[in-house]
Amino acid sequence: MDKNDPMEVYLVTTGPGHGMYTRVGHSALWVSGGGGGEAFFNWGTYDIKQENFLWKFFMGTAKYRLSLKSRSRNDRRVKRQDQMLKAQRLNLTPKARAHLKQMLIENRKPENRTYIYHWETQNCATMIRDMLDESLGGAFQHLKKETSEYTYRHEVLRHLGGLHWTWFGWHFMASNYGEKHYDKWSLLHIPERLMEETGTLQLTLPDGSTRPLVDRECILNEGGYGWTPDSPPSRWPIMWLIGLLLGLVFAVSVNTETKLLRIGAGLTMGLFFLFAGALGSIFMYFWLVSSLDGYGPNENWFYAGPLTLLMVPYAVVLTLGKAQWVERMAFIPMLLGGVALLGIVLNPFTEQVNIDFIGLFGLPILCLGAMAFQRSRTVSGVTS
Repeated sequence: MDKNDPMEVYLVTTGPGHGMYTRVGHSALWVSGGGGGEAFFNWGTYDIKQENFLWKFFMGTAKYRLSLKSRSRNDRRVKRQDQMLKAQRLNLTPKARAHLKQMLIENRKPENRTYIYHWETQNCATMIRDMLDESLGGAFQHLKKETSEYTYRHEVLRHLGGLHWTWFGWHFMASNYGEKHYDKWSLLHIPERLMEETGTLQLTLPDGSTRPLVDRECILNEGGYGWTPDSPPSRWPIMWLIGLLLGLVFAVSVNTETKLLRIGAGLTMGLFFLFAGALGSIFMYFWLVSSLDGYGPNENWFYAGPLTLLMVPYAVVLTLGKAQWVERMAFIPMLLGGVALLGIVLNPFTEQVNIDFIGLFGLPILCLGAMAFQRSRTVSGVTS
């Protein structure tokens, strides 16, 4: 298109790709004509080499910036990641077009390009949502009063389902904040949801008539991943099975006379509870110091938190075959089993969806606690 042609604006939405950072998709504005040539306005650019980037990301202080790309460069990136790419032409009024053009000019100034990233309130999709809403005179504002059927946990986990460890970490981390339902305005921080809402939005014109905001759309690249699945994966059965098997092995190892079984089970027990305790402790720390929502308080801390680290020395004495010390330290699995049982009793009265982690982390602790309690009763009966 000639740069002197009237400005055309497309909302361009990218689906998930094979890279971890692509799994939630992406939003950009493709602008052409209007005296400014052609460019993709991309608010999702970051420099991973910036000092302490990952730490700042988890603390909610990471810096992202606007970058301008050509269509050919964007097409190469999308094809390299094998992503779906859809463009929606925005049928803007002359007034809205002029307002948006001025905002884009201001945003592209060097002093305005950088912003503090927040996964829900300031990202590639919300920057576009806010600019469109302002240029259209608040056309999206009614969505703030409408509640979505989707929770935060549902939306995030359906995007992260293919990244098993990332799915696991976010699912564990999310407290009952994950069970909050989006209002339809906030939901638009997810690129696909912004694409869907923009595609259905009707503009009210000065004469009272309406017309769709999007008057044309097309797929620019099919991609091999398609769009994100409608629902997150369900993995609680396999996590319960793993937890039950570990619990039975750990419980049997306490009484076994077989040295290799005791050592193998003891080492596995130590590593398992070190992982569980460290995981809960790290997210508890993030809850205390991060500006981001969702880290806690967290029901999973009943089963995997700082107290869980007490199981590590218990596993060490079991591995070394120190039977006398195993008996003396029996209060540890009994204490943690009681804490886990308390979490299970309270679970029906809370909102957090954590059935997966009750099975994975709770069952091994309950099995060990029950075994330790039974042994203590046996020893007491023999002594008396």
